Amino acid sequence: DSPSFDAGPPVTIATGESPTALAVDDTHVYWENSGGPVLDCPVAGCPGNVPTLLAFNGSGNGLETLAVGASTAFFVDTSSNIDTCASAGCGLAPTTYEAVADAGFFFFSQSLVADATNLYFTDGNVVYSCPLGSTCSAPIALYTETSLSASLGALAVSATDVFFVRQAGVDSIRSVPIAGGADVVVCATASSGSLSGVEAMVATSTNVYFTSYSGFSTNHIYQCPTTGGTKPAIYATDVAPYGLAADAMFLYWTNDIAPGNISACALGTTCPVFSTVATGQNSPSAIAVNSTTIFWTTTTAIYSATK
Repeated sequence: DSPSFDAGPPVTIATGESPTALAVDDTHVYWENSGGPVLDCPVAGCPGNVPTLLAFNGSGNGLETLAVGASTAFFVDTSSNIDTCASAGCGLAPTTYEAVADAGFFFFSQSLVADATNLYFTDGNVVYSCPLGSTCSAPIALYTETSLSASLGALAVSATDVFFVRQAGVDSIRSVPIAGGADVVVCATASSGSLSGVEAMVATSTNVYFTSYSGFSTNHIYQCPTTGGTKPAIYATDVAPYGLAADAMFLYWTNDIAPGNISACALGTTCPVFSTVATGQNSPSAIAVNSTTIFWTTTTAIYSATK
């Protein structure tokens, strides 16, 4: 069954912002504003509507340019490096976690995901894993692309695997074990299909879900079983699904339209009926969840609702 939300109107976390990316843990909400500022505040809301400014040098665009782990924000900076800053702040002097020169390739704008142990990132040619911390001294290559005509895009992570978009003659979503091993084609397009427009992607133990602005319908959320071997299938149809988040039971998404709704549905291969978390939101885009709460962004603010 789909969840029922009756906790009242959304809680305002912060206003007067221009958020383009969002991440959350059980104590803080982190976001990146257009133009590059990276900020956070407690999950209950910013005291006096004044967030903590972590850094000025975020890249300022892309749903997956920001991740969080071990009470630390990880973000792609304006030099295409990955930087870190602790939730309490770093004196506006973030630490370089991984420099783009170390890999020798340009980091894609959609490139960072984290679990409780590692950060996963791509430079468009390799999918890397590195332990959470202030710096990454020895990234591990989980997958290396061998074709000069292919490139790697959006990432997602489950409890056991990292998922990535591979753009080539026949685009595909693939997975590789977190512990290392052979990659698996989770789903592939027809020869005329394109996964270059994937906007958001999340993975569970059984399915990987994504939205797209080109190559697929913009009013569908698509899914593929993690066991692989299929073409993308429609999971849900909504007005303008964009950002995605998942917990152990439900998928959550934003509808990037004004006014737009926040929706939720039980995980699975299809969603015949979904629930509405919030209505009348101003072009909601990024979304994230922790153990108790759903968070999302609009053009000027960050809000939350209890699960």
